[in-house]
Amino acid sequence: MITVRLWKKAKYCPICFKCYNKKPEDLGMVTCSTCNKWVHKECIESLGFGGVFVCHNCQEKRQQTMKQNLKNAGQLRAAGRVSVV
Repeated sequence: MITVRLWKKAKYCPICFKCYNKKPEDLGMVTCSTCNKWVHKECIESLGFGGVFVCHNCQEKRQQTMKQNLKNAGQLRAAGRVSVV
């Protein structure tokens, strides 16, 4: 039952999906630089991340935003509202 409560409170690593009940800082966890979701340092290292960590969900959101921005810029250019210098 405690695992279900922790899961509902989002107290789990989004990489290995293991729940944690202690303070994340005490477990050597780090946060996503965008959404501040806690992740095991070992999980990040096993994926080859170094330096600033951005979780998978935030990376996907960032890519979708970039694609939409490029699409919008293309539409503006096609409509003659933006010129490329």
